[in-house]
Amino acid sequence: MSDITTPKLARGWKRHHELKAADRAAKAEIEAGLLIGLGRTPTMADRLACEQIAALTILARVLERRGRLAAAGKVRDQIVRAQRTNGLKPAPIETAKPAPGQALQDIFDKIASERA
Repeated sequence: MSDITTPKLARGWKRHHELKAADRAAKAEIEAGLLIGLGRTPTMADRLACEQIAALTILARVLERRGRLAAAGKVRDQIVRAQRTNGLKPAPIETAKPAPGQALQDIFDKIASERA
């Protein structure tokens, strides 16, 4: 008679919790990255859109990990639609402002070079 133990079951349950924790961390990282990428203070709509996109991304990864590639593809299509619909647009790039008084200093430099 053999001693029946369940190391695979125990490891499977432990692995399940490890994957869930890794997915939660990845979701938070994606969400934070999207919000930081805006370059402006996010609105509540921005926060909700980033949360939705992050959750869909993690769902697609889980489905791919399980070998359900067709379902993952549909979720990826939802991600693209969510990005288009929510219009997560970064802040416009601002031109570098000259130092205070720089324009006046440039005028003085021009006058000085003309006199020399």
